[in-house]
Amino acid sequence: MKQAQPSTSAVRAQAMAWAVASLLSLIAVALGLGHWLRLHREQWPSTESSEAAATLLHYNLASHGLWLGIVMALLVWLWRESCLKQDSPEQTKSVEPSQQSASRSGLIAQLWAQIKMQPLACLVLAATSAFLIHEASWFYKEIIGWYDDIYANNLLNNFSLKANLISETLTRNDFRFYPLAFADLQIFSWFTPYVKVWMIFNAIELIATIALGVRIIKRTTQSPQAKEILLMFSLLFIATAPSAFSYMQFIYSERMLTLLFAIFLWNYIDYQTSRSTRAANTALGAALLGAFCKDTAIILFVVPAAAMLISGQLDRKAETPKLSAQNLKLWVNHYQFELQLLLLSLFFVTSFLYLTYLPSIFVGEQRYDADLTMVQFEPDGRLAILTAYICFRAAQIWLKGSNFTPLDAANVAALSYVGGLYWLVGYSSSNYMALPMHLVAVTDILVLWCIGPRPWLEHNLSNQALTAAGLFTTAALIYTELQFPGNAYSRVKDIMRTHRSWRATFNQSALVLREAKEKGNEVNVIISKSWFRRFNHLKRLHYDRLIYLNEDTHNYLIIDGKNKGNSYTPQPGDFFLDLDTGKRRIKEFGINIKHFEAIYKFSPDVSNGHIYIKRR
Repeated sequence: MKQAQPSTSAVRAQAMAWAVASLLSLIAVALGLGHWLRLHREQWPSTESSEAAATLLHYNLASHGLWLGIVMALLVWLWRESCLKQDSPEQTKSVEPSQQSASRSGLIAQLWAQIKMQPLACLVLAATSAFLIHEASWFYKEIIGWYDDIYANNLLNNFSLKANLISETLTRNDFRFYPLAFADLQIFSWFTPYVKVWMIFNAIELIATIALGVRIIKRTTQSPQAKEILLMFSLLFIATAPSAFSYMQFIYSERMLTLLFAIFLWNYIDYQTSRSTRAANTALGAALLGAFCKDTAIILFVVPAAAMLISGQLDRKAETPKLSAQNLKLWVNHYQFELQLLLLSLFFVTSFLYLTYLPSIFVGEQRYDADLTMVQFEPDGRLAILTAYICFRAAQIWLKGSNFTPLDAANVAALSYVGGLYWLVGYSSSNYMALPMHLVAVTDILVLWCIGPRPWLEHNLSNQALTAAGLFTTAALIYTELQFPGNAYSRVKDIMRTHRSWRATFNQSALVLREAKEKGNEVNVIISKSWFRRFNHLKRLHYDRLIYLNEDTHNYLIIDGKNKGNSYTPQPGDFFLDLDTGKRRIKEFGINIKHFEAIYKFSPDVSNGHIYIKRR
């Protein structure tokens, strides 16, 4: 007789057990190595030596390369399993009719149908996308350093890893851990150097996140015909300070994290009703990528699993499996997806220990921004709404026996994410790091709209009047938020001023220095505390010497041009460029611009954007 083959669930459970044992063993080894390194650190060469620096770089690149290979293998395995294991007809039925029609009629036809059905919402998204692309610029903070690599080698070495991006994520060695944070920028830079093309993908990420949020709301509230939700969600999500940060610029990985979280949540909701392998594996893939986009991102993907397990254990319904010796196999099979998400947390800890913890101990650096731990907590109305929604749902579940849903779990995760940020670097709802919280908060607001006033309004008003009521409610919320500091408008204005002042002052500097050079003058350019100091953009200017005024020691050093490496004493006719320093930092660091006269000022409303010349 043929021996019975173990079921897929049994095989997967056995594989999970082996993975748990392996990861726990690796964690124990890493902790032991870390303890040994701390005790015997003096036996190793100083990290300032070239030998130690080279060894550390090789370790970082090799370990991250191996880790990336493992992540890619896991993604391929999830994709292959989804292809091999076809969903049953019952599972396919759970897919929304709009999705089925989209697959039959094609993406373009479905998109055109959406535009005709919701022209105002599509106009908002199109206008926002056009604005983002128009304002795209690399004249902003860290991106000027990352963009420096793209100009290297005459644009002929595009299919390569960018050193400045690698140093930001893979070789920091200061306990920061987000190895996939800027993978999208690495890939974009291979195909085009134009940031306005990159910005198209920012706009796509924004629209995709909004579309998924709308689907989550309609699926949760069983309101597939709520056409005004797209317009309301678009306005509420776009009109946040974190959205202004994340989508107007490239240096914030929260936009990718938020999109992956939305993909995860949508597929988790789908899996809960369909038990679809495709939905489960898509959610796992999104969690696997998203967990490594930010230090605290793992919270968004693991807390929902833990919350679902706890709620199931506390559920008073008899049909919900409870953890016990008698029901262990049934419980494991029922919560297999959640257990895999918890397994991801072990993989995350293992990755952190080997990729960041051990090299950081070797270097001996303190945790980055350790001084910001729990020093700031600035909530806003949306965080209050999220917290109130959690309390409201807790009351419904306890008093009425409502089911605990993935959206409830996402709310718990968002609140935990806020707590994690507060513990690590402090929390502000207007900071770019709060973007995932805002996604959940907007979802909560519109869920309350759908289960609260909307049924009465739908019964008593026409579709146009219902849309107008939704638009009025949204406008009232946004107007209220605009009355507080750190709002979306102020963030957009600040970013636009930064883009334009840096760019205009840089271009004007090129003209002024060229004219001075053409007159036969010796051109000496002084800069001080500036994002431009360490990169090659200033070397495109015409000068004889580029001098750095150290803001700490107040010494002048020639960093490029004649007599490079020598000290310097300012002379009449020297130029001082305030591209991005600003009057506040000039005063704060005691930067001496006495006897310098401003010959160019970008705007009286902007602190930076000046060109000075020394008169005597």
